[in-house]
Amino acid sequence: MRVAINGFGRIGRSFYRALLEDQDSDIEVVVINSTSPPRTLAHLLKYDSTYGTLPLDVSWDSEGIACEGKKIPCLSEMNPAKIDWGGFKADAVLESTGQLLQREKLETFISKGARTVLISSPSEEADVTLIPGCNLETYDPNHHKIISMASCTTNCLAPSLKVLDDNFRVTHGFATTVHSYTSDQRLLDGSHEDLRRARAAGQSLIPARTGASQTIGKILPHLKGKITCSAIRAPTAAVSLVDLVVQCEKVLSTNEVNSAYEDAAAESLKGILAVSHEPLVSVDYKKNSHSAVIDALSTGTNGGMVRILAWYDNEWAYSKRLIDTFQRIGRSDLTP
Repeated sequence: MRVAINGFGRIGRSFYRALLEDQDSDIEVVVINSTSPPRTLAHLLKYDSTYGTLPLDVSWDSEGIACEGKKIPCLSEMNPAKIDWGGFKADAVLESTGQLLQREKLETFISKGARTVLISSPSEEADVTLIPGCNLETYDPNHHKIISMASCTTNCLAPSLKVLDDNFRVTHGFATTVHSYTSDQRLLDGSHEDLRRARAAGQSLIPARTGASQTIGKILPHLKGKITCSAIRAPTAAVSLVDLVVQCEKVLSTNEVNSAYEDAAAESLKGILAVSHEPLVSVDYKKNSHSAVIDALSTGTNGGMVRILAWYDNEWAYSKRLIDTFQRIGRSDLTP
């Protein structure tokens, strides 16, 4: 499958790095559009403060970058509607700027030659929101041209919640993500429309907004409006944590809950969800490819109330799920 990347920031680069490590993938990146020049793109791809130095040869020239001799043309077009994506024979575009969420703008990718757009953000105007492990099998190539893969947090929360709901029937609950800071925050105090995000990201725990409450209803419709979500930004560069508390229809023990997760990790959610019985901390989960890793030592119950902690590398695991979704889209038996 031939994929174009629009936006080569944290997610765009992590996606490409993950592709380079995936020997089984048939996804080929054919063009990158970014506001930065090739020199900067090559440097940031090679040297990453979170994931280390890429152990591959990376070079650049005025027309693009090359990795292990494989050249990728790079554009710097502020208006992606002006790009002839079909001219690059792109089957799909990864929209990873986080800025193009309106349908009118997203449709220009299709009108300019791509068959599908996959958005690495929540979008109210996408044809469908897909999350691997929850509803990826509902993909319909005849009707789903503009696809949202929600957020990294929803990709952790949804499968974690689904296991509890499938086994014990969830009635309602709360979810809080303790989330690593992102580029939308300020390094030092400075202007921002969100006055909390205006504060120095590395010095405080910062309450923030999250749209996960609305997105969960698209993935698990019967729980729409029943899970209230909040976020706290933490002074770490990667790896986040979902603290999920729900009320279930039956009285439960900690062992029952952990066993349900272990069964899912071994079967229906293998590769998506994992369970850890080790006393680990966030840095230990850096570059973990699972959407959610249940911290079994932190699972608690009180009657029908259940509390779990789920770790996730908010960049790397999400990038791996983008690959999963592109592979699903590109399956020849699903091509319209």
